[in-house]
Amino acid sequence: LSSWEGDVFTVISSATYALSERTDLTASYVFSRADFGQDTATTGLPAGIVYDRHSAEAGVSHRFENGIAAGLRYGVYRYYEPSSNGVNDFTAHTVFGTITLAW
Repeated sequence: LSSWEGDVFTVISSATYALSERTDLTASYVFSRADFGQDTATTGLPAGIVYDRHSAEAGVSHRFENGIAAGLRYGVYRYYEPSSNGVNDFTAHTVFGTITLAW
């Protein structure tokens, strides 16, 4: 088995709900799993990468009458990599705001 052989599995999903004529709610979720780990019982050295990645986001956007739109989005991200013995693991949170002006 070469170091480039393995499996990747990814699921991407999103949804938008029109709360009103001017306001939308959005949500998305992404999951990815990779397994390129190698059998290293003879050498004892780790080889290949194995990880799980989760991303979840939710947001709201509103379009005002004067050509201005505003949005707010929150996200949480989790990365788990047992092949690195947890050194690269993380959980992150984001808040992202936007304002759009029509010229």
